[in-house]
Amino acid sequence: MRRVHKFIGIGAISISLMLPVHLAANDGFADVDDDFAEIDALLDKQFAGTDVILERRFNAVEQAVERALKGLSNKIEINWGAEELKLPSAHEWVDYAPDMQTRRMMDFEAGQLSIETIIQPDQSPQQVIQRLKNALIAAQTDTQAVLEEKDQLSQAIKKELGEDSNSQATTSTSQSNNQVPAVKDKPVLQDLVSNEQIAQVLKELEVLEAQAEFEPNQTPDSQAVTETRQVTVANKPVKVLKIKIPFLSGYQNELIERNFSVIKRYSKKYQVPVSLVLAIIETESSFNPRATSPVPAFGLMQLVPRTAGIDAYRHVYGEKRVVEPEYLYDSEQNIELGVAYFDLLTTRYLRKVDDPLARFYCAVASYNTGVGNVAKTFTGNSKNFNKAAKIINKQTAEQVYQYLSVNLPALETRRYLDKVTKAKKRYAKWDEV
Repeated sequence: MRRVHKFIGIGAISISLMLPVHLAANDGFADVDDDFAEIDALLDKQFAGTDVILERRFNAVEQAVERALKGLSNKIEINWGAEELKLPSAHEWVDYAPDMQTRRMMDFEAGQLSIETIIQPDQSPQQVIQRLKNALIAAQTDTQAVLEEKDQLSQAIKKELGEDSNSQATTSTSQSNNQVPAVKDKPVLQDLVSNEQIAQVLKELEVLEAQAEFEPNQTPDSQAVTETRQVTVANKPVKVLKIKIPFLSGYQNELIERNFSVIKRYSKKYQVPVSLVLAIIETESSFNPRATSPVPAFGLMQLVPRTAGIDAYRHVYGEKRVVEPEYLYDSEQNIELGVAYFDLLTTRYLRKVDDPLARFYCAVASYNTGVGNVAKTFTGNSKNFNKAAKIINKQTAEQVYQYLSVNLPALETRRYLDKVTKAKKRYAKWDEV
């Protein structure tokens, strides 16, 4: 998500000032716009002194992420070559062994576990295959906490930020014991990959180990695939041994169940449909528990610390605060801020769109690209959403959807609107659970 918004929050002011935010759509509030202008003025005055400090922290976080990405990329390229550079992404978890010779990839979108290791000329087949076996056995038991320890990018970001990294955005909803501990302690691949599949691959590796060779013998009914391929490292050809294991059919339901109680809680609190939360998470991260993208955005709902992160945190807790990567990797904290942010879009930023369905379409697009860019799509040159709302209110909801689908500047956002809208319909049954 790429968002640039005017920061707004309501938790630090009195109840009388909070009311218009949640009742903006009520026709009985004729002076609601004046009320909002008063709120904005009060908030700007109240929080003016914090902006410089926060801006420094924003910059520190972004620079830390940039340096960490560059440092990790260099290490990967030294061992794997530039063409084989593979970093963690929004939909795929990637980690490397300490010696950088072996890497694991959990693709939550495609539904596949892959493990690769480089075949060094001075290493025996047994040594190489043992690395694969060790990585596979660890993948079978690693929990989210273990993945955090093995997350080279995250560890590098923490190191770049220094000891004070934990001083920002330390409020944690999960600290109140809302999050079920069993979810965090459960192996990430449990009920996603069958033990039988893992056992099958281990047997295949043992055969290769006994034969002291790398060319696998495939069986027609084999679901677990072992293969070799060639890559170029430092202008020299190097072989890589790879195993692939598909996730179980319907694995997405298991991922939903792990987070469903949290999703339902905040869906009810912020009056955002469960089906929509699920649709956003699927589109943003495919339920990857440590989703990371270079925007930078983090976590299940892919929140950006500089923009949506601070907007949502202020909306929930009434204070401006930098939310750093580890805060956003926490599933419950991420879901709360993500749902709160969508509530903020619909009840505050886009409140002047009369038709609820048209407002929904605008909010989905705004979640991806920002309210200002959605406004500009309708006005042509102005990011003032008040002007855009006047144009939107002359159209039907279907016309608004079609206009956004054709005229949003970024292809990514046009596709995002389509994906979230369709996914929400598929998840409709979860609204009744």
